Amino acid sequence: MPEKLTPEQENLRRLRERQLSARDPHEKQRKFQQFAAKRERNRNVGVSIPEMWATIPQIWRWGLGGLILAVVTAILLPRYWISEWANTIGIVLAIFILMMSFTIGKALDLRDNIKKNL
Repeated sequence: MPEKLTPEQENLRRLRERQLSARDPHEKQRKFQQFAAKRERNRNVGVSIPEMWATIPQIWRWGLGGLILAVVTAILLPRYWISEWANTIGIVLAIFILMMSFTIGKALDLRDNIKKNL
């Protein structure tokens, strides 16, 4: 049965263990090898399209989606709505969609930055 140590003896035991581990000559070598192995593992990991897409800021992702929607709107609206105002309204609507998509993307980036800094 192990004997009970007093708090002072326990502190001295922990101090001795820390001193012995600090004198370990292979500690730096072990840390370097762990770092090199981790770097090598990360180097061999492939990058997927969803991972690349996730690194793009929200403003540009939403902007691209808004651009696609704006172009489709500007092209399709005059084809299906027969009016002399169809082209003008299509262009105005496309500009509005672009502005809204960039605004939403910027707001989402701002939210992410606030979450990250808290």
